[in-house]
Amino acid sequence: MKVLFVCTGNTCRSPMAEALLATKTTVDVDSKGLMAREGADMSEGTKQVLAANGIVFDKQASNLTETDVKAADLILTMTRQHKRMIQQQFPAAIDKTDTLKAYSYDAFEDEWQALKDAYLVFEEKHQQQVSGEDVPLAELAASYQAIETLEARLPSPDIPDPFGGNAAVYLETFKTIEAAIDQLVKRLNLTKK
Repeated sequence: MKVLFVCTGNTCRSPMAEALLATKTTVDVDSKGLMAREGADMSEGTKQVLAANGIVFDKQASNLTETDVKAADLILTMTRQHKRMIQQQFPAAIDKTDTLKAYSYDAFEDEWQALKDAYLVFEEKHQQQVSGEDVPLAELAASYQAIETLEARLPSPDIPDPFGGNAAVYLETFKTIEAAIDQLVKRLNLTKK
């Protein structure tokens, strides 16, 4: 199994997730960014919080490519916006892309499934519109409204970006990601190191 974590710049959240999963399991793992500055180092805050938690890890930022998407069995993003962007750019990734928190925690599984179904309906209508089919804007708007209504009822699946924050902000992000990674390991029954 190959797990791919995705955030914006591939310097904070996704490298933290990659490092944590790589440290805890034997699974094939990588991370990418949607708007990364190719070759950029991890942020100082990320380096410090990983080192403070005994994790030796080095990563240079790189952007998500179609090759990455095809190679991944599971793509986990840090926010809903990241998820939407991937699903719009790479429609074949819809069924294997979710946010890290939504995928890892199954306490609201029925609600998450309803939201996933709503995204699929919206994306189908959007793709029809893009390909020139006559899709009434009211249908597209109603589809999007269904997504917003479902999202408002759920705890946030987003992990805020710590970039530019102080050490406490990075530590909070690290703890949030680590808790989700621990749940992910249990959910997937991954082999521990």
